[in-house]
Amino acid sequence: SAPTNYLALIPTRARMQGFIVFDYAKDYAKAIADLAGLIQEGKMKFKEDVRPGLHKAPETLLDLFSGGNTGKLIVKVGERMTADAPASRL
Repeated sequence: SAPTNYLALIPTRARMQGFIVFDYAKDYAKAIADLAGLIQEGKMKFKEDVRPGLHKAPETLLDLFSGGNTGKLIVKVGERMTADAPASRL
């Protein structure tokens, strides 16, 4: 949820600033390589919540917006067709 206490920023002279991820597009390749290295070294972990079956996609989508999942939410629609396809970019 969004912050609701914006007025608390004024007396502390705090600043709130967002960013646009596309402003950093030139850094994507390096970031992916760095993150992949951290994952391979075991220094960074991630969670995937895999839900089987395309027929469950609508309820899975609702879970995405309600916080009913942990980590990356994936709908598995079938088995991999080729043995040489990479499992993940990271």
